[in-house]
Amino acid sequence: MSATDRSTARSGPAIQFPEQVDSAETPSTADPFASEIEDLHRYLGRWLRGDIQNNPGGPARLQQALADTFTVVHPSGLREGKAEVIGNFASAYGEKSADYSLDVTDIAIKVLPGGYGFATYRESHAGDAGRNRLCSVLLRQRNGSGKIEWLHLHETLAPRAVV
Repeated sequence: MSATDRSTARSGPAIQFPEQVDSAETPSTADPFASEIEDLHRYLGRWLRGDIQNNPGGPARLQQALADTFTVVHPSGLREGKAEVIGNFASAYGEKSADYSLDVTDIAIKVLPGGYGFATYRESHAGDAGRNRLCSVLLRQRNGSGKIEWLHLHETLAPRAVV
């Protein structure tokens, strides 16, 4: 999900996992998590192509989705927090060509107690050769709002075709 891997390494707060780890894969509860993953990536693709309005503070939809304590581990091993990710995307506005798309497939969700979801998915960058990733993300439903919040993302490089 990163625009670039430009910032320096940063250590962040430890992620607090729910005490119970029994999980369930149920379509009705997993759908909000899968929809969030798809919707945010669709938005980011449009942002990177410059198809939506450039906000002075960066990509508003991304700012709203990431928890204040959000961390990402890029394929390079670099860790970044919310501010770095927002800054990277803000500076990458409109950098991609019209044929670029940011696609997600193979979404698998584990619904956890307490409104948490753990997901894995494949991220492909059409129009940007060599940028395919396998991603794992910890998400949480915000209390009462129904909105999904991104807590942690880990990306690894993936071959073009997974056998």
